[in-house]
Amino acid sequence: MPHRKQHTLARIRVMRQILQPRRPMWRKRRLPRQAQPDGVRVTYWKRIRELLLDKARRLVEERLLPRLPEILRRAKILYGDRQDADINDLMDELSKKFFDELKPSELERAARAVASATADFHKEQLNKQVRAAVGVDVLRAEPSLEGRVGAFVSENVARIKSVPNAYFDEIEKRVTRAVREGATSDQLATSLQEAYEMSDRQAKLIARDQIGKFYGEVNEARQQALGVTHYIWRTSNDERVRPEHADREGKRYAWEDPPEDGHPGEPINCRCYPEPDMSEILEAL
Repeated sequence: MPHRKQHTLARIRVMRQILQPRRPMWRKRRLPRQAQPDGVRVTYWKRIRELLLDKARRLVEERLLPRLPEILRRAKILYGDRQDADINDLMDELSKKFFDELKPSELERAARAVASATADFHKEQLNKQVRAAVGVDVLRAEPSLEGRVGAFVSENVARIKSVPNAYFDEIEKRVTRAVREGATSDQLATSLQEAYEMSDRQAKLIARDQIGKFYGEVNEARQQALGVTHYIWRTSNDERVRPEHADREGKRYAWEDPPEDGHPGEPINCRCYPEPDMSEILEAL
């Protein structure tokens, strides 16, 4: 680590001498804020919906809805475990067909695309901060992110598969309950739409949380590659910031000694970010 840090500082010195920028004013003002990759989050959410949730809903509409009148009619004849078994068999059939037709390569491409978009977005944000501090762009040669991207892809392919699984489970519970309670076809159709909306919210939560975590990981990798050993905790400064994170606003932390629940972006749905503490680099310059 020391060798890498010295190399980074030497590279900054050379670039500053060549480009002859104005003297940085970082000590007199805060660095620009890092924006959040909200656009990437929305893109990922919509892609999960397109590749998984909408296909699952179409299957329900094509295979289940036409059979609802018969299911409700038979419910007047069959009782208890027998009617539940019919519904269970039908949902198992739908789930098997869905996953038989699912193409993991599509999910992998989608996860890799949003990981790349997140990394590109972060590079722009961190460059903006470093230029404000030292006067030049120093992210031309950066650490390899392939290992982190690969881990993100593997974890997310497994994670987003939970969306259609949860959707089918919820459909089965609602159909079973409707049959037992004697609901009408219209009432059941409304309940099934609510199941879709609930699963869509789950997909949105996954996209928001996972992109935030990966954004934090890339932040850590790039800052440490620059020789930045500490950061200043910054929040989104709104009413959604959890109290324990609001208390950390403006405080300094070491990358090697994270807070109890992790660095910014690691806790679920955390929208905080680490502002690089450039003081050691500036002193060396």
